[in-house]
Amino acid sequence: MTITHTLGKTSTQLSHHLGFEPTVIDAPAALPAWMPPVPSAWQAMHHPGLVGALEQRIGSILACPVETEQASGGVRHLQVMGGFIYQMAPQGTVACYAWTQDEQQCWSLERRKESTVVAEGGPFESRWTLPLGQGLRRILNERHPHHALDVRQYIDWLLAQMVHHHWTTPTATRVRAQVKSALALNAQVLSNLRAIFAGATGRNPRMADYNRALPRQQEDARLLTEAPQLLALYALVEPDLPPQGARPAAMKDYLIAQGIKPVTWRLLHQHGTAWMQEFMPYFEASVSGPQRAINLAHLLQLFGFRHGLHLPLMHRLMHLRENPNSPVRSADLWDEHSALGRLMLRLGLLYEQGQAAERALLLDKIYHFAHWADKHQPSAAWLQQCSVAALLRHLLSDQAHVRAVLEHSRHWRIDLDVHWPDEKFEIVFFDSALDIWKEGQTMQHCAANYIEACVQGHELMASVRPRAGGKPLVTISYQLADEQVSVVRMSGFANSTPPQEVQSLAAEVAQAITQQWQHREIWQQAHA
Repeated sequence: MTITHTLGKTSTQLSHHLGFEPTVIDAPAALPAWMPPVPSAWQAMHHPGLVGALEQRIGSILACPVETEQASGGVRHLQVMGGFIYQMAPQGTVACYAWTQDEQQCWSLERRKESTVVAEGGPFESRWTLPLGQGLRRILNERHPHHALDVRQYIDWLLAQMVHHHWTTPTATRVRAQVKSALALNAQVLSNLRAIFAGATGRNPRMADYNRALPRQQEDARLLTEAPQLLALYALVEPDLPPQGARPAAMKDYLIAQGIKPVTWRLLHQHGTAWMQEFMPYFEASVSGPQRAINLAHLLQLFGFRHGLHLPLMHRLMHLRENPNSPVRSADLWDEHSALGRLMLRLGLLYEQGQAAERALLLDKIYHFAHWADKHQPSAAWLQQCSVAALLRHLLSDQAHVRAVLEHSRHWRIDLDVHWPDEKFEIVFFDSALDIWKEGQTMQHCAANYIEACVQGHELMASVRPRAGGKPLVTISYQLADEQVSVVRMSGFANSTPPQEVQSLAAEVAQAITQQWQHREIWQQAHA
C-alpha cells in the first residue's frame, strides 16, 4: 500500500529508509569482519542482527543515494540518503525537509531552515547518519529502557564505525556528484554567491542565500564587476535588502535609513568594506549580519573620518565596548550630542591629523580619556577645539588629584613568602589603596572597586608581572574566608580572560597562601 505524506502545500509518496523492524534485533547474524571490538561498557546492546540490518541499510542508501519524484504544479522532489527531501519549486527555489519520528513512533516530514542547509558540497556524514540514529535509538531504548545515555553513546560509536568504513573518499565524491547533478542548481547564482561570501563571511552559501539570490542574478553579477569593494558589506546586509534594484543603491538606502550619513557611505564606497571581516570576532554569534554591518558603519561614522579608514582606533573602541568597566559599554555612543559621542568625534579628527607619536598616545589613552569625559562631561565647545596635549593635560591633572588623595589613604601589611610557579614571572601583593588604583589604571579594569575589601582584610590583591619588566600579565584577588584562600576574581588587560594555564597557577598560589595562613597571621590591620 502506498502511503502519502504531507510536504508543505504538496504531498509525496517517497518513503524514508530509516526505521528498523523490532525483530531484527534478535535475528541471527555475524558481526562484520571489519568492525573493531565494541567497548566493554556497550557489549550488552551490541546486537549482531541490528548491526547487520544497519550495514545493509547503509549499503542500499549509498548504492542509490538519490530518489526523484514529480509532484503536481511542476514541483519536483529530491530525496537524498533516504532521510532528507529537497522540494524544488518551478521558479527554482528550494525548500528543505527531513524525516523525523515523534513520541508515538510515527514518521513525518519536518521543515528545516534553509539557512542551515548548505547549497553545495553535501551531503555530510554528520548529517545523513543522524536520521538513521533515530531508528536505532527507538529499538535499543525499548530493549534497554534504563540505559538511555549508554544507548546514545553506543549509537554514536556504531555510526562512526560505519561511516569510517563505508563513507570513503571515492564514495563521498560519487554521492555528492549525483546530488549536485540531481539538484541542478543555477551555476551562475552559485558562482555569484561563492564570490560574495569568499572575502566577507568566509562561510559556504546556504539554501536561503540561494533562494534570495535567484531573482537578482543579474544585479549580483553587476555588483561583482562594478563594485567589488562593497562585497563584505553586501554579504552582511543582503538578507534585509529588497530583491530588486541595483545593489549599491539598495545598500546606500538601507544604511541611510539606519542613521548612516551620506558622507560615511561615500567613505565606504571609496575605501571598501573588506576591513569589516576582521571586526567579526567582536560580535556574539546571536548578532545578525545586518546588525553587525550597521554597528560597524556607525563606528566609522562616530569618529568622523574624512580621508580614510583608521582601523587601529576603531579596534581600540571595540575593545573598550567589550570591557564591562568601560563607560562606552553602556553609553549611547551613537549620540553625537553626548559627551562621549563628541569626544570620539574629536579623537577621530585628532588621530587623522596627528603624527605617529600622537596617534600612539591616543590609542594608549582612549580608555582613560573616555572615563575622564564620562566623569567631567566637558562642553561641546571645548571638545571641538581641544588638542591632544590639552586632553592629556586634563587627564593627568585628574589622575594627580586621585593619586594625592590615595597617598594619604590606609595601608596594611602582608606577611607572605609566596612565589609564582612560573619563574619567568613574579607575584606582587598590594599593601595600599594607591597601588591597587595604579594597577587598575595600568590594566584598564576595575581593581579600585575592591580597595575596601582589601582594607578590611577580606581579600588580598596581587599582580603577576614579568621578572624582566613590562606590563602586568594578570591581576588576581584572593578571598580570605574560613581559614581557606580561594581565587575570587582574575582579570587580564581590559578585563580579558587569562589563559587556563595562568588560572591553574593562581589556584596553586591560593593553596600556598592557605598553608601559610594556617601557621601565622598573613594580614595586619590597616592604618591611616
